[in-house]
Amino acid sequence: MANPFDAAQFSLETNIPADQGPFLSRYTTFQLGGRCPAVILCSSAQELKTAIGYLGAHQMDHFLVLGEGSNVLISDDGLDQVVIRYFSDTAHYERDGEDIVAEASSRIDHLAFSCAKEGLAGLEFASGIPGSLAGAVVGNAGAFGQEICSCVDAVEVIDCLGRARTIRLEECGFSYRHSRFQDGKEIITRVRLRLKEDHSQDLLKERQRILRERREKHPNYHRLPCAGSFFKNIEPSLAGQRRQAAGLLLDQIGAKQMSVGGAAVFEKHANMIVKRSPGCTARDVHLLSRQMQEAVQQKFGISLSPEVRLIGRF
Repeated sequence: MANPFDAAQFSLETNIPADQGPFLSRYTTFQLGGRCPAVILCSSAQELKTAIGYLGAHQMDHFLVLGEGSNVLISDDGLDQVVIRYFSDTAHYERDGEDIVAEASSRIDHLAFSCAKEGLAGLEFASGIPGSLAGAVVGNAGAFGQEICSCVDAVEVIDCLGRARTIRLEECGFSYRHSRFQDGKEIITRVRLRLKEDHSQDLLKERQRILRERREKHPNYHRLPCAGSFFKNIEPSLAGQRRQAAGLLLDQIGAKQMSVGGAAVFEKHANMIVKRSPGCTARDVHLLSRQMQEAVQQKFGISLSPEVRLIGRF
């Protein structure tokens, strides 16, 4: 979409029904999802504010903001709301001593690379993680025992009317794979990250180690579409204990041999569902995830909670 505010491109303004709008499969890492009335592309905070202002002026306050579309599964039926895609392939940020202030649209992996290259430590764990910085903050993304909340100092947000405010770390409500921003009422525009100076060569070496480890266990979502780990790890029953990996339980119920339609569990990671064939649907993925949940519940008496967000009608 070359110009999202061109009437010829902006479906709602020309009264094109949602069932003739763009497919959301183009905007998710699962490459699944039905149509919506329109998709507006934004890569900067200013473009995002302009888009929200435009929608508000046209009484279209019911919209959805996506980043790269990772960690989500959108229904085959699509959505009846406008989608704003707030995402940039590259990282955009300003350095302030050991802190950086980054556009929330920045690809989190590229931001991790840029910080390592500049000799700023703290984001190496995010190497290879798909999605935007905003998405990482919303879901308190983590890997290798670290979470994004350990780096966050403050978050700049706007509401659906375009009103801006700054949220301090202690107000963000971070917990395991959770933040206050998951209710969708506040849209993250920029994030201040508190990092530490270190040797660039060492940080880049650590990044390469993490990327190698991810390649050994995780699918390349560009070639084998997926949304990352499907279920959250299990909270410990006693204080001081570590979370139990959902993947270990799924391994024990034979999840790696499970499939539904075009969806299948990745052969190297029992907690990842992939789009195995072009005919795969969001319904296939959802049914497979339910079968995985039911098998774990039956064998272990444990209820797995999805980490992947289901959007639309299932």
